[in-house]
Amino acid sequence: MKSKLLLILLSGLLWCACKKTPPPYVDDPNYRNRYSPYVNNYPDTNRFNLPYTEPFVNGYTVFYYANSNQIISEGNYENGRPSGYWKIYYPDGRMMREGNYSNGQLSGYWKFYYNNGNMMEEGNYQNNIQSGTWKYYYNNGKLSSEGNYNNGNKEGEWKFYDDSGKFVNSTVY
Repeated sequence: MKSKLLLILLSGLLWCACKKTPPPYVDDPNYRNRYSPYVNNYPDTNRFNLPYTEPFVNGYTVFYYANSNQIISEGNYENGRPSGYWKIYYPDGRMMREGNYSNGQLSGYWKFYYNNGNMMEEGNYQNNIQSGTWKYYYNNGKLSSEGNYNNGNKEGEWKFYDDSGKFVNSTVY
């Protein structure tokens, strides 16, 4: 009896030790720390089109939603990291966000959209940190707020609007 229990316990420990944890999705903030992604293990897709050059992914890539012809994202990899212009889509094919990566980090101008197609927010990133002028919108497409970021922190005058687009107030940070 003890030997059977010990065998079951050891089998369970061996199974746990051998179980692989899937790597993060491309948009995971920790992704930038991965130098050699194995994209065929991504949990949210079982289809992809990518040029794989040992030891890094290089070139234009396309990822699809599982069991679908619908694209999740498309863009370029350089030395295993997203680089250049990328597009990410909702499951119905509408644009979710679009912008540039540099060395695996958000860089330059980005646009984010609600699932109804209206703009959600837009602005610049510098090394994964919000920088410069940003605008935020209500779900109906009207401007919600606008202002500047410096090193990821709100700075200067920020203007706020109601859901009809009418100016409400401003705050200085």
